[in-house]
Amino acid sequence: LFLPHLTYGLSCWGGVYQSKLQKLFNLQKRCIRILFGESYSFDHPEYYASCARAKTYVEHTSMKTFDLEHTKPLFNKHRLLTLQNIYTLRSLMEILKTLKYQSPSPIYDNLKLCSRTNNFKLLVPKHNLDISKNNFFVHPVNAWNSYITKILDPPDLTDLGESNKLMIVIPGSKKNSDLTIPIGTFKNRLEHLLFEKQNSGIDNSWNKENIS
Repeated sequence: LFLPHLTYGLSCWGGVYQSKLQKLFNLQKRCIRILFGESYSFDHPEYYASCARAKTYVEHTSMKTFDLEHTKPLFNKHRLLTLQNIYTLRSLMEILKTLKYQSPSPIYDNLKLCSRTNNFKLLVPKHNLDISKNNFFVHPVNAWNSYITKILDPPDLTDLGESNKLMIVIPGSKKNSDLTIPIGTFKNRLEHLLFEKQNSGIDNSWNKENIS
């Protein structure tokens, strides 16, 4: 029940400044500790139980620790994406559906494929203000350009196969695929790339891990 509330309308507001998104990410980490935490911390309501019957004498007299459990292993163990990566996943899925079905037209008209290459990269709109970098047509487009070449391998019609025939476009395959790829296949590949980034330590979402 927590995830739908956390990610409702995420494609619209997920591009806010990191300082604002960090507060929600801290809330996500706290819920992960409560649901899947392996160590007893003050994130759990039982930690504050003061009734003599709830704890032993040793537990009452022992020093309390307020250290938070590191959540990165929990995210990786249960295959959960961080809020930032969920935003990347949702926004790129929206871009794919828009390009695939050419709808809604106001968004489709602002997504321009680069005519210089055949790798399905999009043109990043010109923007002068820093706040414009966070809107849907800049931040997700940059993410699209970073991941699309790893998800799709556009066909090279000048390359001849062993049978001296032109390479055939195969929807849904990694080799010789295009935007006709099934949405489920695209989502699975993108999730795999995001999990790889999250597990490799490249993701900078964990810089403030000890903030509740």
